[in-house]
Amino acid sequence: MKKYFYIFMSILILGCADSGEEEVVAAAVHVQIPRKTKAGKPITLQFGITGEGTPLLMVSNTLGTTVVNGIRSDGKVSYPFPSEFTRKSGTCLWYLLHNKEVLDQGRIEILNAAANVQMETYIGPRNIYAGPKDYTMLVAVPTDVYDNPVVEGTELNVHTQFMDTKESYKVTTGHLIGWQRITSREKASRLFINTSSQGITSRELAVDIHPSQATPFTITYQRSHSYADGNQVITFSTSVIRDRYDNIVSDGTTVIFIVATSEGVKLKTQGNTINGIARASMLHPDRAANWKVQGFVLGAANSPRIAVDFEAAVISYGVEFLKKTNNLQIGPVFGYLAQQQPDGMPVHIEMFNNNENRVGTITGVLVNGFCTIALPLEHRSPGIYRLQIDIGGTIHNELIELTDDQLE
Repeated sequence: MKKYFYIFMSILILGCADSGEEEVVAAAVHVQIPRKTKAGKPITLQFGITGEGTPLLMVSNTLGTTVVNGIRSDGKVSYPFPSEFTRKSGTCLWYLLHNKEVLDQGRIEILNAAANVQMETYIGPRNIYAGPKDYTMLVAVPTDVYDNPVVEGTELNVHTQFMDTKESYKVTTGHLIGWQRITSREKASRLFINTSSQGITSRELAVDIHPSQATPFTITYQRSHSYADGNQVITFSTSVIRDRYDNIVSDGTTVIFIVATSEGVKLKTQGNTINGIARASMLHPDRAANWKVQGFVLGAANSPRIAVDFEAAVISYGVEFLKKTNNLQIGPVFGYLAQQQPDGMPVHIEMFNNNENRVGTITGVLVNGFCTIALPLEHRSPGIYRLQIDIGGTIHNELIELTDDQLE
């Protein structure tokens, strides 16, 4: 259908272009009509023409369609093809046209150029994981000097080098290309690939093989002391994390450390691996605690849980109730070395009546080792109250008596 469309359009165009009296061609006889030729070789069709007119030659292939004017000499007309049409392999159709008629038609098979094979190669993905399941794909497109694909079944040689090991594969082209799946290796390194055919080689290609998923690992911790001072830092570290093929996991692999406290609170910190080891830090708690810590590489592996215990950092402190001002004075507060505790350490007080019902909660912070708190006595009844004072997990109970004079 497409062929007849071209013929119809060409006749229509030529017919519209004609003016005046039509020239008559009595007959057109083949003189030189090749059936096959090599890409790049000149093509000239020659006809013996009887009559006064000179027909036009329409040429059509995958590049498109063109019209060639004939060169008439001694009763013969020659039609040299444009060079672009001689370089394209495949079927080339021709039609000899004159005065809205097709005088003759045929086809020429243009074969690939025999020499100077060129090679285009593509590979991907460029990053794969160690192990027998992952692979990369090599695609080679050998062509002749005019960029025509080589004939089906052309043999290609694929060469690979991984560390000190070289391998070769033989691949044949089909549907214009040659391709080969190249399986990953168990060790993480770089894989080099080259393709050759008929003495022509491609450029060097490289694929990076990365470590596979992490396998279970262990974690440890380091700290300056075991006291819950809310000031020092504890650092968690992993063992060297490897995959199932003993490769150290890639730098930058994220490890998340989940801390479950004795109060049921969950804390999180994370670090990235360098040479297979990840580290992350966290502040000490501000009161005695027992932590359960576990490391995770999300979606891949985790560590066993470890226990981390913190002792109370506050050893002792004094408490005095100043009746004249209704202030509660706490301090000095001493730590595990009998040192003054740092400013800002929280003080938590629960107030209970003589029926042990909680009637109030009071908070404050240490300043220069002391904390002075004005007790909120509004709406309180005379009687004895118990104050439960908590500083860094160290509990002190203090009984105070409130009288009518104090509550006025």
